[in-house]
Amino acid sequence: MAISITLKKFYVAIFFAAILNFAAFWIIAVSIGGDALSGKEESGRYYVSNRGKLTEVSRTIFMYSFYHTCSIFITHPLGIIAIILANRIERRKYNLKHPVPNSTQIQPEALARALRPKTRNVKSTFYEKTIWCIPILCISGFVILIIGGPVLKSDLVWGIGSLLFLSGFAVWGLANGGAFVWSFQKSLRERRLKDLRETPWSSALYILLMIFFVCLGIAFVWFILKVIFAIYSK
Repeated sequence: MAISITLKKFYVAIFFAAILNFAAFWIIAVSIGGDALSGKEESGRYYVSNRGKLTEVSRTIFMYSFYHTCSIFITHPLGIIAIILANRIERRKYNLKHPVPNSTQIQPEALARALRPKTRNVKSTFYEKTIWCIPILCISGFVILIIGGPVLKSDLVWGIGSLLFLSGFAVWGLANGGAFVWSFQKSLRERRLKDLRETPWSSALYILLMIFFVCLGIAFVWFILKVIFAIYSK
């Protein structure tokens, strides 16, 4: 079981490393005017490209962009495989905790319980469902970006991919920030200011993380609005 937990953490770390690698690629590509894989070298001059628009850069930046762009074709397949393996470990862990009974004989008590309103043993909150949407949004956005950029060279498809990809980060920030805010207000209602007085440093760190995730989610919502504005302005 300990090995499975370690493997799950390792797979999740690979997945988020792939997401962060693509986020870094996207931010840098926007900053320098495109990527080298879509650009070209001509007469000793180097150009990066963003949907057909060329921007001249130095050779160092061009080579960095080229290798960074190539890296996402390695990290993202690894990230997709990693999150699938992590999900398999989670399901195996659930099956071990909730084994199926060997006996199929229906007892009166079991039948009575089955006819009652069902209550789930597994905690399934809005937060957990929201978190599971993140890989779907990020992976689908990445795939659409790859199709819309280098393959179709379509601004509309590129915009939709960007919206989905950024939505994954916005959901991540707002979901975690909302969970922190919910727990914080619940703690204040139940214990008033006791936690703040008894553990000031831990409380301060908690509040900083809460503010960080909320601001992160809001920032990505702002990026999404900018992408929408860019799509409709063309």
